[in-house]
Amino acid sequence: PLAAAGGEGDVAVPSGDAQSMPSDGDFAALQQRLNEERERPRFPLLVLDAMVPGQRLEFDSGDELLERLEEFGEVGVVGVWQQQPLRHGVVAQLKRLGDTKWELKALKHVRLAPPVEKTSEGLTMARFEAVRDEVAEVDVEVARTLEPLVQEWCSLVRSNKFERFDGQVSAILEELGPMPSAEDAGALALWVAALVNPLPALGVAYEIRPAALASASVSKRLEVVLQGIRGSIGHVSGEEPLF
Repeated sequence: PLAAAGGEGDVAVPSGDAQSMPSDGDFAALQQRLNEERERPRFPLLVLDAMVPGQRLEFDSGDELLERLEEFGEVGVVGVWQQQPLRHGVVAQLKRLGDTKWELKALKHVRLAPPVEKTSEGLTMARFEAVRDEVAEVDVEVARTLEPLVQEWCSLVRSNKFERFDGQVSAILEELGPMPSAEDAGALALWVAALVNPLPALGVAYEIRPAALASASVSKRLEVVLQGIRGSIGHVSGEEPLF
């Protein structure tokens, strides 16, 4: 049926069209889905050792699954704690370096957003959302205490021969890039976690990366890394061995 035309020049339209037009609610739902795609992108999930932004892991594997993962370019990487996958990790770039040689470069700090789904191709997929830090003035003040501790740690590791190979500390620093400022206290805390728990491992500190990634606030993350680097300084100085 056609709707009645009002007057000369009016165009008759099917009466059902008004009901089929998208409503404001439909547009809002669509916008919500688009926002989710942008803010919580979907990546393949890898459960490995914990990584923090700036770290790079080279490994050998002939697993054919990696070839499918390479097509995505980026993957979500979470570590394991007490035999359970963590809810926080990183988005990392996956790159092939050779026939069976691969590299993961951790890019940004993220939180896993359930559900985790298995595809018909055998891939584990999940959505991830960026962790956004809220830095308070007191966090900046606490973060300023990290720079002298980093200098002391580097000096002790070098002078007391804890490097696994010559120049290891310099290589770690070069790979991590410049130390973030105290004003960027959350990123600085993760940088310090990457320093004392590097890849490949030094074995001079307790593992603090999972706790640093999962900390509910910047202040808590700073607390974790301060305890970690101070404990490591005690170990490499010989004053308070950890193991």
